[in-house]
Amino acid sequence: MQKEKVIPFNFIPDKGGRTLKLGGANYMLMNDAMYTFYERSMGDFSDFFLAIRDKKKILGCKCTKCGMVRVPPFVTHCPDCNFAPTTRVEVGQVGKLLSTPPITYFANALFLDKAPFGRGRAVLKGADTAMSVMLYTTTGILTPGIFNRGTEVKIIFKDDRMGEICDIFAVPTSELTRAQIAKNGLLESELKGSSPCSSTTATSNSRTRNSNRPISSSPAKTRATCSTAFFTKARSLIQSSRKNFG
Repeated sequence: MQKEKVIPFNFIPDKGGRTLKLGGANYMLMNDAMYTFYERSMGDFSDFFLAIRDKKKILGCKCTKCGMVRVPPFVTHCPDCNFAPTTRVEVGQVGKLLSTPPITYFANALFLDKAPFGRGRAVLKGADTAMSVMLYTTTGILTPGIFNRGTEVKIIFKDDRMGEICDIFAVPTSELTRAQIAKNGLLESELKGSSPCSSTTATSNSRTRNSNRPISSSPAKTRATCSTAFFTKARSLIQSSRKNFG
């Protein structure tokens, strides 16, 4: 299997250019490129991302003095306890949303392949702070009302993980079986055909690897059937908003 490149092939413009007419004059615009490749270190967060990738675990940091557990483990010393050191601890993979999350239907290029999605903050069992996480549903296109403040969610791990925050997402526990809720490290493939992607657009954006969004077992069929459903629903939401807000 060919590895995906940092800059996908379909993002590379054709050699040549075009003519732009502006103010009665013609201007030539030529396609060009400026290359900037680099590596970025996860630094002190590395163990958090490695735990997601290799162990299917969520780590936090616990203050050795007050016992507060922060997730993600973004501090090495507690700012509330005169900078007492913290230690790494594993937290649960079930939690509750801190607030009603917004839903993105029309995303920019960076998140185009993930829409529609919710973005919420969940307080996981054993944690004292909320972790930001992508939200999907297994029941259809994500719409208002599925996620609210206090909704219980379960962390799901993608089968193909690189070691980044998009390797995980959350779904409502009400859509899972008791066994799925209880299992740590639940994989997307274990949702038994109820993949969140089955009701979202399957817009192919090779900027990220194909598994950067929840996948379905039949991508071709998804593209053919779900795209229409998504845009129909989105258009309905826009029309409804116009009526409500003038």
